[in-house]
Amino acid sequence: MPKGPQKILGSWIESFLEFTQAVPSTNRFRIWAAIGTIAAALERRVFSVTADKALYSNLYLILVGPPGTGKTVAVEEGREIASCIKTLHVAPSATTKEYLYKVMVKAFSVDVDTEKSLIFEQSAVTAFADEFGVFLKTGDVDFMMALSKLYDCPKVFDKGTAHYGTDDIIRPWLNIVGGVTPRWLSETFSNDAFETGFPARVLLVYDETPLKIDLFTPAPARVEMFRELVSDLQLISQLKGQFQWEKPAKVFLQDWVDSGMEPTITDPKFIHYNRRRPIQILKLAMIMSASQRLDLIIKLSDLELAKTVLLDAEASLGGVISSMGSNPYKYQIDLIYNYIRVGYRDGYADGVPEHRVRQRLAREMPLHFIGPTLENMIEMKMIVVAGGEAPSRKFQPGEKIIGVQV
Repeated sequence: MPKGPQKILGSWIESFLEFTQAVPSTNRFRIWAAIGTIAAALERRVFSVTADKALYSNLYLILVGPPGTGKTVAVEEGREIASCIKTLHVAPSATTKEYLYKVMVKAFSVDVDTEKSLIFEQSAVTAFADEFGVFLKTGDVDFMMALSKLYDCPKVFDKGTAHYGTDDIIRPWLNIVGGVTPRWLSETFSNDAFETGFPARVLLVYDETPLKIDLFTPAPARVEMFRELVSDLQLISQLKGQFQWEKPAKVFLQDWVDSGMEPTITDPKFIHYNRRRPIQILKLAMIMSASQRLDLIIKLSDLELAKTVLLDAEASLGGVISSMGSNPYKYQIDLIYNYIRVGYRDGYADGVPEHRVRQRLAREMPLHFIGPTLENMIEMKMIVVAGGEAPSRKFQPGEKIIGVQV
C-alpha cells in the first residue's frame, strides 16, 4: 500500500492541458507553462545527482510568438495555480532585476526532513514574466551574466553592488517562465548576449499557430479542476530529496548522449546550448516524474516524455533562429526606410523632415541611438539627404539593402 497523501490526478501536465483547453493559447505554450509550473513547485528541495554533482529542476523557459498566440495567457494560468501554494515564492509579474534580488533575499527558508536527516536551505523564487522584456532589458549584459550564475544554483550569490544592497543570496534557485515576441528575441539575443552564457541556459519554445476560438463549446468544470490542480501541486511542492534513476532510464539517456543527442540545432549560435542539452533533459526528466508520481523515481517513460517535449520545442524554432544575433536595430532600420519611402511618395516630395523621422524613431529605440542610426543609413545610401543641415535635414529614400548588418 502506498504511504502518505496521494495525488488526485494522473498526469499533472495532461490535467493542466484539459483545464486550459478553452483558453486562447496554443497547445505547445500550455504544455510548457505546465512544465514551468511544476518546476516552480519543486524548488531546491529535490535534485538529481550525476558525476557527484547535484542538479536542480529550475528552468529558464521563454515562450516566443507573435502577438495573439497566447503566451501571456499560458504564463498567467501557471502563475495563478502556483500562487495558491503559500510556501512558494512567486515574483510579481512585472518584476525588475532590482526587485528580484530583494525577493530572493526575503525568500530564504530552512526546511528540515527529520525522516531523511536532511536540511534544505534555499532562496527559491519563480518569475512568471509574461512580459519578459520588462524583466530583462535589451542590452543588459551584466544582468544576463548574473542570471547565468543564478541558473547554476551556487551556494551563495553575491549581488556585488551597493545599489542592490549588501545581502548575499544564500543557496539561490531561480525558475523563469516568460513570454516574448520574435522581435524582442532578435534585439536582445545579440552576439554580445551569446557571450554571456545566458542564451545557452534558456529553453526557447516558439509557436505562431493562429488561435481558433470556440465560442459555444462548454468549458470543463474549471472550479473543481482548479482545486484538484492546486491540491496535487501542493503535494508536489512537499517532495524532498534525491531522485533515483531506474536502470533502463539510465541506459537510454547514456546511449542518447553518447550518440550525439541527434537531432541537434545546427545553427552555430547554439553551439553552447547544444553542449548543455544533457542538463536540460535531466531537469525535464525530474519534472515529468513529478507530474506523474510522488515517488522521486525517474522511469524510462519519464525520460521518453522529456525527450519528446524537448525535441518538439527545438524543432519549433525554425526561422526565428535566423534573427538571433543579428543587428538588434534591423527592425527600426526597416521601419524608418519604409516611413521615409511612404512619406516621400504621399506628400513630402522634397523630402521627409528630419524632426518627423526622429519623432517616429523615438518610439522604437533609445534616443542616443537615433543619430548614429540615421548616419549609418545615409552612409549605406538607404536614405538620401535632399537638403538642409542636421537636425533639420530632409530625407528621401535611397537603396533598400536586404538583410543588412550594421
